[in-house]
Amino acid sequence: FTSTREEMHVQLSLGVRCLALHSLARPLALLPSVHRVSPQPSCQQQLYANGTLYRSYSSSKFQDLPPTVTYEEVVKVLEESSAVVIDVRQPEELERDGAIPGALHIPLGDLETALSFRPKKFERIFKVPISQSSPLVFSCLAGIRSRKAQEVARMMGYTNTANYVGGWMEWAEKTKN
Repeated sequence: FTSTREEMHVQLSLGVRCLALHSLARPLALLPSVHRVSPQPSCQQQLYANGTLYRSYSSSKFQDLPPTVTYEEVVKVLEESSAVVIDVRQPEELERDGAIPGALHIPLGDLETALSFRPKKFERIFKVPISQSSPLVFSCLAGIRSRKAQEVARMMGYTNTANYVGGWMEWAEKTKN
C-alpha cells in the first residue's frame, strides 16, 4: 500500500501527468461487491482477455444533467449508459463497503489529474470515452466529496456534471435484499 502510493506520488511530483497504477483506474464492476446488477442490453460492453470491462457510451444519448441526481436517476443513467458515474471514495471504502455496479473509481485526490488527461489517454486508462461535454455523475459515501469532485470537474472545464447526493449510503440501503 505505502510503496504503491509513494511511487505514484513521486511520479506525479515529477510532473508526469498520468496515474502510475492502473489499479486506481479499475472499473468498479471488477471490485468485490455485494450489490451486483446484470448489465442492461442498451449498454455496449466488451470484456478484454485481461479481465478489464470496457463500456462505451453513445454520445447521442447525452443530455444536460441537473446539478444533483437521485437514486432513480443514477439507476437510469447506468441502465441507458447515458452518463459516466464516477465514485470518488478511497479504494479501502470500496473494498469494505461495496461499489455501485458500472461506476468508475477515481479517488477524489486523483480526479484533477485524471480529468486533465487528453480524451484518448483517459479512454485508454479508464476504458470509457469522455469529453468536456460528457455527462459525469459523481458519487461518494454521502454527497460531500462528490460535490467537491463536481467543483473540480467544473474547474477543469467539464460542463455537464451532477452530484449523486445520496451516495453509497443511499445506494446500499435501496439495494438491500
